[in-house]
Amino acid sequence: MYSSGYSQVNKYSPGPQKTMQYRSKGKSCGYYMRIVFFFSSLIQTLIIVSLVLFLIYGKKEDSTSTSRIQDLEKTFNQLSIENVALRQQRKNLTNLLNITLTSKAISDWDLKRFHNLLNVSALVIQDFQKKNVTTLQ
Repeated sequence: MYSSGYSQVNKYSPGPQKTMQYRSKGKSCGYYMRIVFFFSSLIQTLIIVSLVLFLIYGKKEDSTSTSRIQDLEKTFNQLSIENVALRQQRKNLTNLLNITLTSKAISDWDLKRFHNLLNVSALVIQDFQKKNVTTLQ
């Protein structure tokens, strides 16, 4: 039946029964290896499923974030342009305010000078009238 070089041992002979008596009562190594291979294949399956789900549903999130980034960039560019325009307008208004304040200061100084001249001329006229009244009498 067998073609090996070893001699055939009968199942019921005392030799195999002795070896069977010393066999451990726990689980064999093959049992534990099956468990390890089962869980490793289960983990690999879960990893593959998660990658597939990421590829399917990950693009939508990526496209929404990309569109959000593009919207934010457009808004930033518009706000930057408005900021530059407002700074230029502020600069122009500051220059106009300085010119207006300078002209107001000059006008106030002229008004004060004319007020002083008016007071002096009023005193001169009063003095002249007094002299004229005294000379007429």
